[in-house]
Amino acid sequence: MPLLVGSGGIVVAGLIAAQSFREGRWSGVGMVVPVFCAFLAACGVLAVSWPAVRFRRARGLTYLLTDRRAIIVEGSAVTDARLAAIRSVEVENSGKPIGSVIFLDRPAPPSDSGPDMIRDGFIGIADAEAVAQEMRRLQGIAS
Repeated sequence: MPLLVGSGGIVVAGLIAAQSFREGRWSGVGMVVPVFCAFLAACGVLAVSWPAVRFRRARGLTYLLTDRRAIIVEGSAVTDARLAAIRSVEVENSGKPIGSVIFLDRPAPPSDSGPDMIRDGFIGIADAEAVAQEMRRLQGIAS
């Protein structure tokens, strides 16, 4: 909610500044004010739309945990890992309602900078600690 209110305020501030510029109140400033107004409005629109973009991406993402595999389905791409082959199961943001269970190390795409490996797993899930405990329990059974 604070994000919505703040970004809405940025959009309104940009529109008010643009209107006052149009009325000639800031006539000696040149192009600085219109560019600043457009920047404020664009930042506000992006901030308002960001949760919708994240929600849309999350709708195409599915996490599955079976007695032998941990599976991530993102669109048509499927990543799976045998539980017996997973070396470590780590929890990020433990104790919070939303956390992540990290258990995959994948090679990063080739680039000039950045890490060589990407840590991945079940990102942004409810009760991550319980999911990690269940994965560890199933690992003990599978090995």
